[in-house]
Amino acid sequence: MVDGEPAPLFFPFPCDLPFTKAGASLYPLPCDDELCLGWESHSQKITLDFSQARVPDNFLRLVQRAGVLPGWFYQTTDQQGQVIYYWYDSQGNRYSVSQQEYWLMLSGLFESLMRRFYPEVFDPPLPAGGGWHIWLYTRKSKPAGRQGSGRGRAGGGGKIKQAAGGRGGNPDRKRPGSKPGQRPVAYVKPQPRAGATGTRKMPEKAPDTRAAETIASLVKEFKTGDLEAAAKRFKKKYNGKDHSYFCNQIKLATKERGFSLTLEEKKQLQPFVTHLTEVILSSQFSGKSVSTCVHSLTSSQLLYPFVSDRGLAGEINALTKALLIRVAQVRDLDSQGVSNLLRALAKLVENGLQMQQANRAVRALLPQVVQVAEKQASRVQLSQTAKETSPRDRFSSQGVSNLMWALAKMVENGLVMPQAKSAVTALLPLVVQMAEGMRTSPRAGFNPQEVANLLWALAKLMENGLEMQQAHRAVTALLTQVVQIAEGRNLRAGFNPQEVANLLWALAKLMENGLEMEQAHRAVTALLPQVVQVAEGTSSQAGFTSQGVSNLLWALAKLVENGLEMQQAQRAVTALLPQVVLMSEGTSLRAGFVPQHVASLLWALAKLVENGLEMQQAQSAVTALLPLVVQMAEGMRTSPRAGFNPQEVANLLWALAKLMENGLEMQQAHRAVTELLPQVVQMAEGASPQVGFSPQEVTNLLWALTKLVGNGLEMQQANSAVTELLPLVVQMAEGTRTSPRAGFNPQEVANLLWALAKLMENGLEMQQAHRAVTELLPLVVQMAEGTSPEAGFSSQGVSNVLWALGKLVENGHRMRQASSAVTALLPQVVQMAEGASCQDGFIPQHVASLLWALGKLVENGLRMRQATVR
Repeated sequence: MVDGEPAPLFFPFPCDLPFTKAGASLYPLPCDDELCLGWESHSQKITLDFSQARVPDNFLRLVQRAGVLPGWFYQTTDQQGQVIYYWYDSQGNRYSVSQQEYWLMLSGLFESLMRRFYPEVFDPPLPAGGGWHIWLYTRKSKPAGRQGSGRGRAGGGGKIKQAAGGRGGNPDRKRPGSKPGQRPVAYVKPQPRAGATGTRKMPEKAPDTRAAETIASLVKEFKTGDLEAAAKRFKKKYNGKDHSYFCNQIKLATKERGFSLTLEEKKQLQPFVTHLTEVILSSQFSGKSVSTCVHSLTSSQLLYPFVSDRGLAGEINALTKALLIRVAQVRDLDSQGVSNLLRALAKLVENGLQMQQANRAVRALLPQVVQVAEKQASRVQLSQTAKETSPRDRFSSQGVSNLMWALAKMVENGLVMPQAKSAVTALLPLVVQMAEGMRTSPRAGFNPQEVANLLWALAKLMENGLEMQQAHRAVTALLTQVVQIAEGRNLRAGFNPQEVANLLWALAKLMENGLEMEQAHRAVTALLPQVVQVAEGTSSQAGFTSQGVSNLLWALAKLVENGLEMQQAQRAVTALLPQVVLMSEGTSLRAGFVPQHVASLLWALAKLVENGLEMQQAQSAVTALLPLVVQMAEGMRTSPRAGFNPQEVANLLWALAKLMENGLEMQQAHRAVTELLPQVVQMAEGASPQVGFSPQEVTNLLWALTKLVGNGLEMQQANSAVTELLPLVVQMAEGTRTSPRAGFNPQEVANLLWALAKLMENGLEMQQAHRAVTELLPLVVQMAEGTSPEAGFSSQGVSNVLWALGKLVENGHRMRQASSAVTALLPQVVQMAEGASCQDGFIPQHVASLLWALGKLVENGLRMRQATVR
């Protein structure tokens, strides 16, 4: 096909083709399947469709004799008139092949011929992704040779000339000493992952045997000195092409076998690491070379900072720093290079690189993201964008997904949200355009993995400061895709177990940050059957990992807390609980739980029990998790950083208190509680390397300790933890008055006063709690009178605060100090009782507590006139 019109079979003999003229550029042209080759220039489009091609047998025999193919193939008809296809190998053995295989062989043949006859344009190919029938070729400005190739080509004036050795040149005559059939490092470029650029994913190429080189063979190849010679030849002007190819070969070798570099292999590559560091610092690597090096070495896990060998670790760190310096300097990156670099940097940060080290490189890349994304989003329709811009100047759907994931991951690990905000804001319209474009063309937008990654990224960014208002349209557009993919109404494959877990976690987080259950309900209910199938083993997919099980139960607990009915989540929860038991006891083939998982699981089980799950159903999972709490808490004595962090300690004690409130016996949980209490003391004192408690965690801890004491824990055991927490209450209460949003909210103030009153009822002395109570009372006045930016007390909060004040006065607190707080709360009581408040009214328990509190306050000095009028 030439410009959409049928044409005779295109045979690539040497001539001046329209797209080989000087200044012409070729861009990838998507084909319907992998049986065609496509190019697009400014002047015309050419497609070679091998499903419609018939090639004379004599021509194929001639090609085989010329050495282009290791064998030859042909088609013929049998006695019944059916077309059959044969392949002869180099030994003359004949094999019957399918029509598809025959067409693929033709495709491979034309690829080889184009390289031979037009080396200046097609040799070596510069892949744009999407399979081996799409390439991005660029016309070389100097046909007399190319940097790093070791080849010299005659020619000029924009026309292709023949090289010495015949038509197209002899590929084995590149340099003295080369062996027949041996290609140098610079000649062959590997194909990238399918869909790396372009607006849609294309079928992957059949495995390339050249990519399956072992690390040992690559080390041997490095020792030949070709790379060093290439760098020395061009010195400071060296663009890094051969070194980036070598890095890519390392990545392909690890990808082919399915696991990353071992420590021994990293040691073998140490000379290359040292050499690459020197070359990067002394040469002008191009943006493409830098991008390929960083992306490839990160994918193969060579750049991960932590290795046990100190000498090797120093060399790797030096290489990482050199690459980061060069990333901050390059300005000739295309859109795919920017996307690959940010994703690679995010991976490095996720695996131990300090964000401070990567910060300069990231800040240099973010304006480039904004520039490309804003230009791309300015066009209304994606189809117009594809026609008007080169793939090098626009982000693909995979690129957008990778960028959002990378930004979220770096924000999670220390990148300041204001720095990332401009890039996120520029990318959100692209997310909307691509997601909405899937309604008319499902294959043109995001695949299931990209949808899951995008929602995860948006949830993480909102957790760190992105407002729901900004991301709402993108979230809404993606939720539609979640439903279609989960229900099988999308042409793409469904979600895998990890993606299901990530999606439900993201939806729970989005609800925490303002998404309404109404909007997410359909997506949640579409995903829940998949959770059941995978957990029960009725799905063809592999099961959930330990992290997946933890995330799912946490997400289900959050969703139930935010309006999902327990009846809808019940089957998914029931299917996951046996997995918790198996992984906790170590009888599962999957890896066990880490401290974060254990804390999340117990918190989730407590929440689910609070919202309708029967304790009997959760009992076996809770019982299996408690020994892990003990082991991990005991391990913190020798290695504090290896155990629970402050948030996890607070969540665990809160969960244990909730579970006891709902039927768990103190005897079962006693050892876990007593192991956690010393951690509370150390963290509150600042003796632990972990960061201290937040206001919410302090509140939860005092509430939990109060509940535990009420369920059988001796006050003497809890006393040291309570004593260490009270100064934190004082500090945070004082900070709330100067910075209200950084301190306690109304619910936390109410819970703290209730907890202190209960603890006094169980033996805490007023002298210990007096200062904390005194600092909290002014906050009660501010919140009740509406002079605080925080919302007012709920009906339960008003009831708890007045009950607590009644108890505190009963236990020795002066009525004069409590009087202003009581006076401020009484109008709230009247409004809620009469239904004039926007808050919910009182339930019978609240009414009883309020009347008891008013009686106790009047008994201790409150004027009856005040209480009666109210």
